[in-house]
Amino acid sequence: MFSRISNASKVAFVSLVENLQKNRFKIIDCQVRTDHLNRFGAREIFRKVFLEQLGKAVAHS
Repeated sequence: MFSRISNASKVAFVSLVENLQKNRFKIIDCQVRTDHLNRFGAREIFRKVFLEQLGKAVAHS
């Protein structure tokens, strides 16, 4: 990933999180845990748990 402005992707992610929260999204599939994502409460979960949560989120959309 690259940008013309340093940390632009982090600022964009903050905006994405805010918009998803406003629209009541329950999960974000980050795929790779980083310190930046940890600040937002990212945590690793088992695939089975992820698929269960994803199924519930899709059913409520």
